Amino acid sequence: MFDHNETLEQARERNIRDALFEDIGTTDLTGRLIPAGRRVQARVLVREAAVLCGRAWFDGCAHALDADARIEWLYTEGADMQADTPVCTIEADARALLSAERPALNFLQLLSAVATATRLHVRAVEGAATSPRGCAVLDTRKGKVQVADRMGLVGAWQERALAVGLNLAELIETSRTRAELQGLANPRGETLWRRGLAKLRDFAQRIKGDPADP
Repeated sequence: MFDHNETLEQARERNIRDALFEDIGTTDLTGRLIPAGRRVQARVLVREAAVLCGRAWFDGCAHALDADARIEWLYTEGADMQADTPVCTIEADARALLSAERPALNFLQLLSAVATATRLHVRAVEGAATSPRGCAVLDTRKGKVQVADRMGLVGAWQERALAVGLNLAELIETSRTRAELQGLANPRGETLWRRGLAKLRDFAQRIKGDPADP
């Protein structure tokens, strides 16, 4: 057991340290092929539309190996990126950049992929709830919630979002049955229930890409 919970910053530092240790170890033989002391410039491109997430992890990898590395981001955290556009430009020591780019890009790709899938589901359920409070995509995994909160989102994997949609439909059915048993059902409630269930089926269809169930 542990005597405390990590903060997001502590977890990120550990993520970066572990990734660099796994990828490089005591030395990066490939990086040693590059002349020492050489400064280079590079840029990262996004090949398809995506949501940016993970800038701090990317920066941390680069600065861990070159404290003087300069990174200029062309998108803010959580921004919708257009396909085939530059994400950031980098000026750093050549050896350090060659060693840092693998774990840095791994973090950026993974976190941006989660953010992109999350936003797809968030937008899919917009307007699905009849309540003024709206409908939200939720996830109880602490790590992803912490990352997603930085973008104003609450993260969820695609299959888990689908499960949420199906569970909500089941909850609506259960609530309606209980209302009928208690004699609380009314024409307006029936209409709201059918409308909500139709929205959930449409949500499931968008995720699965399959025809909606009758």
